Amino acid sequence: MTTVLNMLTEPEVFKHEVANRLRLARIAAGISCQQLARRVHMSQSKVSRIETGAICPSVEDTEVLCKALHLSQNDARVVEQAMRNLVKLDEQGLFCAVGGSWRHFQAEIGDLERTSTRICSYEVIVPGLLQTAEYIAALAKRDLAVASRFDFVQARLARQHVLFDEQKTFLFLLSESALCTGILDDKGMRMQRNHLITLSTLGNVELGVLPFVVQVSAPRDTHFAILDSTQIVTDGLMGFVSSTYPHDVELHDQYLGELSQSALWGEDARDFIRGLSTAKPGAF
Repeated sequence: MTTVLNMLTEPEVFKHEVANRLRLARIAAGISCQQLARRVHMSQSKVSRIETGAICPSVEDTEVLCKALHLSQNDARVVEQAMRNLVKLDEQGLFCAVGGSWRHFQAEIGDLERTSTRICSYEVIVPGLLQTAEYIAALAKRDLAVASRFDFVQARLARQHVLFDEQKTFLFLLSESALCTGILDDKGMRMQRNHLITLSTLGNVELGVLPFVVQVSAPRDTHFAILDSTQIVTDGLMGFVSSTYPHDVELHDQYLGELSQSALWGEDARDFIRGLSTAKPGAF
């Protein structure tokens, strides 16, 4: 069995290189994220997302941040090269980073889902296409203003219509952590697990579960979707990174195959989920 040790895509490696250098330079300068945001006239949340690698900064934003932080010559050279690599991949159509407003993100990811015929994913939380309205609302409550939450829930639910297109096929592999996360209370998670069981009976949906007790050599703490065996997408609440770099696609397909061999599928997966739903409340 081949083991995949590094699940960062080629573009993500470059993106995180930029993020790490900028974050360490800010810490070395002894200023807070808020202070840096004021200095460069950006929002604090934007600076924070850049530093964590949640979004990819533009070339212009990177130059402004490097100048404000007085990066060393070596760090500036590394950041500049990483940005050049990202721009090159973008120009070749191999990479894109979509962030900004949640409306833009939902529209973009929805288009990808509608134009794909097969979607395979590995997730450590319940994937967007399988989430209940309550689950989506709980996610939105953590990150969105009150005024936006209802529209966000409706937009994400609307994306789920693709599940009922019989011309498409779906494979969802969930870590057990996705089934017992603290995003909802016990009642809410039972409803979510029941929803998963129902959707798994659709003829075009395969649902697998990777239990905690199963030993695998590949890392579990990542998430991604493979679209039509040609594109990798890793997404969050407010944006996503996409790569069509052939090496990335091959690497993630290999990783998914390894985890799938150790997972429960079909009725075995449904029985496992039912077992979690009959466990003592608060056991997770």
